[in-house]
Amino acid sequence: MRRLVVLRGLCAVLAALALTGCDPFLVGDDPPAATLKPVAGPGVRVAAEEYVVRTRIQGDRGYAAWITDAGVQVVGIDLATNTLAWSAHELGSAKEVTSLMALPDALVLTTHRFSRQDGSADGVVVLDPASGATRWMADYDSTTDGVTFYPDAVVLGSRKARTTRGLDWRTGATRWTIPDPATGKVRQLSVTTGEPSALVPDPLLYLVGDDRVLRSYDVRTGKATATVTLPGGFESPTVVGRTLVATRPSGDPGTQVMIADLDGARPPRSMHQIEGKRRVSVLAGCGAGRICLAEDGAGGVAELRAFDASSGQQLWRAQAPRDPHTSLAMAGDRVVYAGSVFAPDGRTLHRGADAADGTYSSLGRASDARLVGLSARIGRFPVSPVATEVAWVSPADGARRVLGSVSASPGSCSWSDRFLLCAGAESFGVYPLT
Repeated sequence: MRRLVVLRGLCAVLAALALTGCDPFLVGDDPPAATLKPVAGPGVRVAAEEYVVRTRIQGDRGYAAWITDAGVQVVGIDLATNTLAWSAHELGSAKEVTSLMALPDALVLTTHRFSRQDGSADGVVVLDPASGATRWMADYDSTTDGVTFYPDAVVLGSRKARTTRGLDWRTGATRWTIPDPATGKVRQLSVTTGEPSALVPDPLLYLVGDDRVLRSYDVRTGKATATVTLPGGFESPTVVGRTLVATRPSGDPGTQVMIADLDGARPPRSMHQIEGKRRVSVLAGCGAGRICLAEDGAGGVAELRAFDASSGQQLWRAQAPRDPHTSLAMAGDRVVYAGSVFAPDGRTLHRGADAADGTYSSLGRASDARLVGLSARIGRFPVSPVATEVAWVSPADGARRVLGSVSASPGSCSWSDRFLLCAGAESFGVYPLT
């Protein structure tokens, strides 16, 4: 029997991506209920052996990617019949599949590899989701470069080439090129919304340079739209919705969270003061005109705060279990964070239990009306597939209903409103959730 590694934090990917599927935190400690029956069919074998498996679901098709001694392996699975749709092998070598995104018209994975001769390198691979055929590949270095996925283009920055390029989704051909300014290098700003999409919905690309100038470009054409000079001391700027958020040291060791308009129309405003050495673990949009910020608190508790994106005024504050691997997502107007569900006014509708050693848990969006929760005892170290409890959680009122249990490597699971897909001991398990 082959063993699959289960890593806590397996699903930590570009916060900005908010994909359907796993964000680890504790849902509950109750023993698993009756076993869920898988979809009847021949099944699809998995031969990962000590490697992490990533899965995603799009419609009636499931996808999985992992590393073998022969290189990157990707399969497409027909979920309704639990059969292999296609298998892709010749995708190069890598040490890890760092992300997998299933879109209606593209399957995208990013990989990481390292060699003493070539150093650290990363890659983007775009496949045809219907056939598994490789459309194109591109190399980049995640330590210095940036890759962002928009509906109209894949944006790839290269600090070695001193360019940012917009690539065609189908061919990988360069549609436009933005050279770095003469004043120094630039980097892409992450854009977060909290919405359940793998793509950045904003039509603008934001680049900030060594000269502290924020430049925005139309992703469709690569043409510049605006420039704004950032105030001194702005560190780690991020675009949340239509607001620029950054930190600024304010004494030792406090930190001030500042907001500014992307068009520079108003002076920067203070949004929040972080006392001591507390760390901001999540910063994302959480509804129209709102920004949510989570900071580590004492005693295994995180503090989640919602702010008005225009004024910076705090709207509400709540507590949630502390987990550095979880991200924030939206289910309708509900905020889902760290196993908890919050109403628009900050009321806790469902509280996730505190994380504990030896416990894996996750809660994620299946639809605006339903969340999927997983929980399992995995021991102190990663183990083979274990009994994993599956439950529905209602974002409307936080009610939880256990569906049953599956034998799975829980960190590999992904789901939709209809199916659950997980890596088992020797094959993938496909389970109906209707």
